[in-house]
Amino acid sequence: MAVKSGWDEYGIAYGLPSSNITIRRVSGSSPFAGIAIGSETSGGVENVLAEHINLYKVGIGIHIKTNSGRGGFIKNITVSHVYMEDARKGIRISGDVGDHPDDKFDPNALPLVKGVTIKNVWGVKVLQAGLIQGVKNSPFTDICLYDINLGGVTGPRNPPWKCSDVSGFAHQVSPWPCSELSSSQQGSCANYSWDYGNISTFQALRGATIGFFDWCIVMKGIALPWNAERRLVCLKFSRIDFDK
Repeated sequence: MAVKSGWDEYGIAYGLPSSNITIRRVSGSSPFAGIAIGSETSGGVENVLAEHINLYKVGIGIHIKTNSGRGGFIKNITVSHVYMEDARKGIRISGDVGDHPDDKFDPNALPLVKGVTIKNVWGVKVLQAGLIQGVKNSPFTDICLYDINLGGVTGPRNPPWKCSDVSGFAHQVSPWPCSELSSSQQGSCANYSWDYGNISTFQALRGATIGFFDWCIVMKGIALPWNAERRLVCLKFSRIDFDK
């Protein structure tokens, strides 16, 4: 599933953004991306919420993409409560993707990417956790990652994260992301609000600590194909019965 809004100079001239879009409770597989924004975003994309998504056998789980010459903007994007399995890459936010319709595009029309929040993501068999590559003269800002666990095999030539020309904040992300997202200043990422559906029960059982096994609560809201091993791990650490 992809959200787009116009291609280079033609999208800029038309000037109609794709905005106020909700994508919810979608399951599927794709050799490309499970959830994508772009790369044709010259008219602008804003106020998009994608949540409760199950992805299987995908090239990239979550892909937000644009390119120099696109212009336009991508802002106020939230992707939440995603389960992915068997993915080549978990998360990619990139500024060098896509061709141009002709040679009339303006190479100085740089895109604005700001305010992207990705939270509550669980992945298994993910070859590479993520790549975030902004545009050199228009870096991506306020990229917020929260409560993400992307398990997989990482070899010596495949580091878990690669980042450039980006700034933001990360909290409870495994494997730990690149230094560009390790700022102690949350900035606009401080607007993130905990959305644990059963936080009072969890706090009563384990104190007020927010940690890895919050997934047992967060993921309860998704129609996951819980196998016995995953269910037993959650029950062991949170003591919450998912059958109730």
